[in-house]
Amino acid sequence: MRFGLALGGGSLRGAAHIGVIKVLDKEGLKPAAIAGTSAGSIVAALYASGMSGKEIENWVLGLSPKKVFDRAISICQYPAIITKIIVDMIGFNPTCRLPLGLFSGQFLASEIALYTINRKLSSLEMKTAINAVDLDTGEEVVFTNASLLQTQKDIATDAYLWEAVRASISLPGIFTPFNWQDRRLVDGGIAALNPAKILKRMGIPFVLAIDVSLDASTSPLPDNFLEVLLRSYDIANYRKNKEELHLYADYTVLAGLSGVNLKEFSKIKECITYGEKAMESALKKLGLAIFKY
Repeated sequence: MRFGLALGGGSLRGAAHIGVIKVLDKEGLKPAAIAGTSAGSIVAALYASGMSGKEIENWVLGLSPKKVFDRAISICQYPAIITKIIVDMIGFNPTCRLPLGLFSGQFLASEIALYTINRKLSSLEMKTAINAVDLDTGEEVVFTNASLLQTQKDIATDAYLWEAVRASISLPGIFTPFNWQDRRLVDGGIAALNPAKILKRMGIPFVLAIDVSLDASTSPLPDNFLEVLLRSYDIANYRKNKEELHLYADYTVLAGLSGVNLKEFSKIKECITYGEKAMESALKKLGLAIFKY
């Protein structure tokens, strides 16, 4: 059966997607289409461009927080930021412009460009989709090389993979919005934490969704403002994500490793292994035959 792989967002927990790809590679299973949101967009782009699960794993294990979190705000700007927040709250509105996120995201963008050989979506053989959200209009923007069955106001077909990924990973407050064709794009998870719906709109008969979201109420309490932002994001999206997966995914693999936050790069390998085990378990339940006829 033709199947599509929907890779959801979930910060570093998204490394589980690599484990899923490794299992599919081992079993000789290849999706007809792939879609990714946020962290899932990174894996989707690299896989669609031709990298194997093992190759993606080798790349991600070489990353470091210092490189990934390339500061958009210099130390000398922090007093100005605090001052602006305070004067805004007491009724003044200074016109000074400050960065719209803590990190620039340029390192990840350049890495994706490098490892996808600076390819455009239009050059890919596999049907691929990556979503983002227009910060100013609230509209979902779908970067894709496929036709969608239903009308989508914002479809971008002439974009580089790195552009789509850079837009989709732009967690509000964390990475700065991505400026693309006079639009400011932010994290695709705001519209849909898992892109299963997009694959259905491609006409894919069987959508295998990889869910790395977590119920925030079961995760450790945040101890800094960054974790407060991410926990708020998880709370806002968790229930909506479950409802959409119920509607659009034919089978959902739960692959989110509990207790992993954005700064814990030391747990990336653990997340990958967790994804492998989750996918192996799913294949035992589904049977390989469903994917091979």
